[in-house]
Amino acid sequence: MSDVIVDASLAVQWVVQEAHTREARVLLQDWESRQVRRAAPGWFAREIGNVFYNRVVRGLMTVNQAKVGVDVVLEHVILLDGAPAMTKRAIEFADEFNRPASYDAHYLALAEYLDRELWTADEQFWNATRATLPWVRWVGEVSP
Repeated sequence: MSDVIVDASLAVQWVVQEAHTREARVLLQDWESRQVRRAAPGWFAREIGNVFYNRVVRGLMTVNQAKVGVDVVLEHVILLDGAPAMTKRAIEFADEFNRPASYDAHYLALAEYLDRELWTADEQFWNATRATLPWVRWVGEVSP
């Protein structure tokens, strides 16, 4: 059984309709059929909770729909605790790729530490990293 790291931009598309929802769901089905485990940093639950809550604030979801969305995503992802060294590595990645914050870089640090692919639906993030980090993958690469 192999693993992939998934970020929130990808995982929320398993629940809500966005630009690459179809591809994100194809990926999830493929991973489930091949028993590929999906993992994310331990704080991932907070990030997806915030994404769903932002949809509540914008009138796109109810609070109950947001809570169900969190449950759906979390049933498909294993949360992993990170060592302090990964936080330091995330800072290095954020600086290297000129990111405005280090949050997304924590996904990079976890994927690097575990020697796994990182899958994202954030095209800007992918564009910033793909030339240097070929193990960062974008959902737009998937044929639906």
